[in-house]
Amino acid sequence: RWHADASWLAQPPTATALRMVQPPPAGGGDTCWSNVTAAYADLIEPIRDMLDRLRAVHWMAPSLAAMGVEAQDSNIQWTHPVVAVHPETGRKALFVSEGWTRCIEGVPSAQSVHLLAMLGQGTKALSILAEKFGALLFQAAQADALQ
Repeated sequence: RWHADASWLAQPPTATALRMVQPPPAGGGDTCWSNVTAAYADLIEPIRDMLDRLRAVHWMAPSLAAMGVEAQDSNIQWTHPVVAVHPETGRKALFVSEGWTRCIEGVPSAQSVHLLAMLGQGTKALSILAEKFGALLFQAAQADALQ
């Protein structure tokens, strides 16, 4: 499932690094990265303007359950801007994901579901596939300044 690592924390990490310690015996699976800055820029201006003002609820329990893991505290959830702004460059990036984002705050449920689905499709369309996972180091910068 598409996700930004640990977005359900009060202060999500600024960056994520993925390093293979030991390759799986079967060669591993596909890992994808996406350019959430490009996904934001690809939206039409009225939608970007709307998203700039919205906040999303990030919740870990459902995604962990889908992986067969029980959350120690299923009530942990935090609200972050839908659009994160880099503190140095001012570049904007989407900060929602199907893995951890529960809903858009203050938006009726049905509209929130559709809006998140649209943003997810735009993010997937701009994904980069890293072929079968081997002993490689991947780094992906996540959006900064989630205020």
